[in-house]
Amino acid sequence: MNLQTQYMSNKDEGIDWIEVAKKALNNILELSQSQKVSEKFRSYNILLFIFSLAFNIVYYLGGFANQGLSFLLVVFIAFFISLVLSLGYAPILEILVNVTNNPIQSLRMSITILYISITLGIASFSCNLQLLSHTSLSLILLQSLTIPIIGSFVSNEKVQDIEINSKKLLTYLGHISNVVGLISFILDIALLYLGST
Repeated sequence: MNLQTQYMSNKDEGIDWIEVAKKALNNILELSQSQKVSEKFRSYNILLFIFSLAFNIVYYLGGFANQGLSFLLVVFIAFFISLVLSLGYAPILEILVNVTNNPIQSLRMSITILYISITLGIASFSCNLQLLSHTSLSLILLQSLTIPIIGSFVSNEKVQDIEINSKKLLTYLGHISNVVGLISFILDIALLYLGST
């Protein structure tokens, strides 16, 4: 095979984005199946990152201005892009968690911030407000930047990275995070309903 033929063959192959997305999903699945609290929290963080980023992408792709199947296609594209991007986010998150002196507390706070980011992301395309999208994206960045240091300020008592059953994940997440998550979920449903009507 000459160089030109080899070049054309490689060009035709390109990147298999389906495989990339599968790899991202497998990464989340592997972390979620771990019994360690920190790894379960990391999988949850990545999942919330995907949702938050996807809802913001939906806003930039027109949100509810798209009708019917067009809107569903936009949502699918947004989540696919977010899933692929999570493959780059995951190792960065792992590094940030490894350098903090209190990974569990840091991940609890980051998850709480991501709950709020998701709600603002949904509100951005439901209400068609760019400021909300910018705030939502800023919170994604903020929760990442604060992971290495926030554990020191949240509590002086370091939470042990023990092994737990998956059913106890929300219990171990803490009351504040669960309350914020529940409120955010209710607001998310309401915003989606109001935006679609």
